[in-house]
This record gives sequence, structure tokens and C-alpha cells, in this order.
Amino acid sequence: MVDVIDEFFIKPIFHGGGYNLVNTLFFAAVLIAAVFVLFRVFSRFNVKIDEKFFYYLLPFIFFGSVMRSLVDVSEKALRHGEVPIIPVDVAWVVLLLKTPGIYFFVFLIVAFLLVLPRILSFFGVAKNLGYRELLFYPGLALAAVPVILALSEFVAPLYFAAIFAAGFALVFVLKKLAVLFNSKILDKKNSWVLGAHVLDGTATFVGVGLLGCYEQHVVSSAVIGLFSPLAFPVAKVLLVLVVLHFFDKDIESEDERNFYKLVVFILGAAPGLRDVFSIGLGICGI
Repeated sequence: MVDVIDEFFIKPIFHGGGYNLVNTLFFAAVLIAAVFVLFRVFSRFNVKIDEKFFYYLLPFIFFGSVMRSLVDVSEKALRHGEVPIIPVDVAWVVLLLKTPGIYFFVFLIVAFLLVLPRILSFFGVAKNLGYRELLFYPGLALAAVPVILALSEFVAPLYFAAIFAAGFALVFVLKKLAVLFNSKILDKKNSWVLGAHVLDGTATFVGVGLLGCYEQHVVSSAVIGLFSPLAFPVAKVLLVLVVLHFFDKDIESEDERNFYKLVVFILGAAPGLRDVFSIGLGICGI
């Protein structure tokens, strides 16, 4: 058992081995369990997941994704005998800031901020804090440092800008097509979800197809290997549209529907932002 954990979980984290079938299936199972548990917790504490909640979580997604890219830059610097931005030679830093640790780290920060009003109200202070004060402003402050650090180290800003521009353009075209065919599938919230995956797909296509980067994830690597780098963003768009259609058609509860959309949004935005910042920083490993 120890050998299995070391081979499939520990070594990929500390030695950059990427994902394999074993840890991919394990992380997928953990994610599915966590989604169901979190929905019950959110419902229990009356956390309203609306359009604004998406916006307020965005800085935390930036924080986690950019920190992940800075870890890769720091590991590259360490291999070349340079001073790393982040002390990646410290084991707990690597466990905390590399996948999957970074997801747990950011989740704990957000969870603390969400329960903070209850803690403060117990002491009779700050009873009327909203999500903007609780999440958005602290999130902006948290994300500002790694984003500024990353931008200061950019070596490929044109690729960075081009990926964002291409992603926005594709979503814009898809929204116009939806209107043309009298479809309401790409409302504002669904457009955010689709846009997150378009960003991830576009960054992967540019990184793997144009810059010679390698794909770390098992499923996307299989799609690219069987077809081409262009097949990955196309498959993502089609899959996300099908999933969104299912959510809107078959899930009656708006809170539950919005929660699942939020999960899909994070699953696109987190790797997408990490990918595009990695390309801007001139490192591979999409």
C-alpha cells in the first residue's frame, strides 16, 4: 500500500509526474463525494449561490491558479540554480500549493470567510456582512500579490492576451449563434461556465499544439493523442453545452442547479487560468 501511494500520489506531486489513471480516478471520486457533501452544507447554512456569488469567488480562483503557476516557475528556477519566487524546496509548501493541495487550501480559506459572520455575530459585531465584504474584497487582496508577481515575470504576454481574446471571441460567437437559433442556453451564468472551459481548451490548444507543451491530465491527453490538440477545446465546448442543457432541463431547484454550475465553472476556470498564466510565464506542463 505504501508503495502504491508513493508511486501514484507522492511522486507525481513532488517530481512533476503529472496525473495517472489511479490518482485521476481517486481524485474524481473525492470530487464527486465532496460535491454532494458541500451542497448539503451550503443548504444547511443558507448560502445563496447566485450570479454574484460566481463573481465573488473569482479572485480565489485567480489566487489558486496563479500560485500553482508560480510554483512551476519556482521549480524551474531551482533546477537552474536560481532563486525561486516560492520556496518549493520545502515539502509542506509543495503539498499546500500543488494540486490537489491548492484546492483544499483555497476551499478552507473560502469556508472560513463564509462562517466568519456567524463567529462575529456570536460576539455581537458585524452582523450584516454580505458576500462582497466577506469574499470579494478579501479575495482581491489575496489574489493581488501572486497576480502582480506573475505579471512581472511574464515572457510571453502576447500569447497570454491572444488566448483571452480568442476565448472571449469564441464565446461571443456561440452566444450569437444561440440567439440566432432561439436558444436560451447561453444566458449570462451559462456563458460564464462555458467561457471558463473555452479558456482552458484554448490555452491547451495553444500550449500543446503551437508551443510544444505537454498535457498532464489523463483524459485530455488521450483526446489529444487520439485526434489532435484542436479536438480538445471542441470536445470541451460540446460536453459543457450538453451538461448545461441537462442542468437547466432536469434540475428543478435553482439553488441546486446553480451549485452544480458553480462546480463546473471552477473545474474550467481553475486549470484554464493556470494554463494561460503558465504560458505567459514561459513554462509548459498544461
